[in-house]
Amino acid sequence: MFSAQLISLLGTGMSTIALGLLAARLAGESAGQVLGTALAIKMVVYVFLAPFFSVLFAGFNRRSLLILLDLVRAGLILVLLLVDSVWQIYLLIFLINCMAAAFTPVFQASIADLLPVDDDYNRAISLSRLAYDLENLASPLICGLILGISSFQTLFWVDALTFLASALFLAYVSLPVININRRKQTPVAIVEATMFGMGAYLRTPRLKYSMILGWLSSLAGAMVIVNTVVIVQEKWHLQAPLVAYAFAFFGTGSIVAALSIPGLLRKISVRLVMLMGASVLLIGFLLGIRVESYAGLSAIWVLLGLGSSMLQTPAGQLVRHSSSQETRQDYYAAQFAFSHLGWLLAYPLAGYALTYLGMAGLFLLLACSTGFVLLLIFLLWKPGYDAFILEHRHESREIAGSHGNPALVHSHHFVIDRQHPRWPNNS
Repeated sequence: MFSAQLISLLGTGMSTIALGLLAARLAGESAGQVLGTALAIKMVVYVFLAPFFSVLFAGFNRRSLLILLDLVRAGLILVLLLVDSVWQIYLLIFLINCMAAAFTPVFQASIADLLPVDDDYNRAISLSRLAYDLENLASPLICGLILGISSFQTLFWVDALTFLASALFLAYVSLPVININRRKQTPVAIVEATMFGMGAYLRTPRLKYSMILGWLSSLAGAMVIVNTVVIVQEKWHLQAPLVAYAFAFFGTGSIVAALSIPGLLRKISVRLVMLMGASVLLIGFLLGIRVESYAGLSAIWVLLGLGSSMLQTPAGQLVRHSSSQETRQDYYAAQFAFSHLGWLLAYPLAGYALTYLGMAGLFLLLACSTGFVLLLIFLLWKPGYDAFILEHRHESREIAGSHGNPALVHSHHFVIDRQHPRWPNNS
């Protein structure tokens, strides 16, 4: 599964560069608008459709579903070779990212079910985070080599091959069969189940607070992705290779954190790791207010990569412990949607705020926002919310036929589901 993820991520990174070159060919000077719209379509699909797909495909054989989605994505990537107008790009980007929105939560839930031991799972999600960082470093290098000997259309062929290779790897994986009891898949039932999954995620305190902290990593990532080229080339008039090096510094910080997370989680809680990550981001943003050199910016980018990974990597463990096998896919879909909501908000904020506030003003805004969120979550996210065995009470109207008693107080590994729709007040 790791091999499948790594090779498909490399292909996705290459297709992003190829898409930019395709947009430039079709739209000329308006290519930036085309890419911006394509990214917006991607985020809207991730936010609004991922939870719906989780419910729609619940009960499907996971391995078969993952393979099918990879094969469909390979075909859609090849169709990009045939487009001759901008609207076709938008349609294909919508369809490709629908496949990704269906694929990712199922993939993440499968890893959680495959590795029930915390230490194994923590190392797995750290490797998964490392795969994303390696893709950020390797994809541009591979694209450069390919473009040196061929046209950008070749990148689409390579991307399609990576999805085929991913499907081949997944064909050799045995995934647990999860029996999910769903009501009849009518449109109303699908919408109701979708809303329940997202609501259950938000009613779990540790998930709600980790989600808000995760949005800080979106601010840091958007700052780097959107504004690195503006700061390095437009503001400081430095050479183009320094843009790539700046991204590499951010990736280096993220890799260091990803490799350190399993060891940290053996000693301290996810809550403390995430609060430490937010603190690292706060330090980076504060230093950015006075940054005036490329060396200083590089050090800040390392800090932002470090802090972002400390916020993103441990969140999967919380989702795994906060869900049952039956609800896990819905929870991962909710996490996928809510995390990308942060990116949907962060991308325009990073771009417009730099234009209107300047670099120092933007860093000050990010520092103030991060400091406020850090203080708020420190006060609201109580250590008691991290307990998994919780005492709770069932009223008779909630347990008729379930527990056999008119009222029941008991303790067990507690997750929000249809038998336990509310978080215990005494936790």
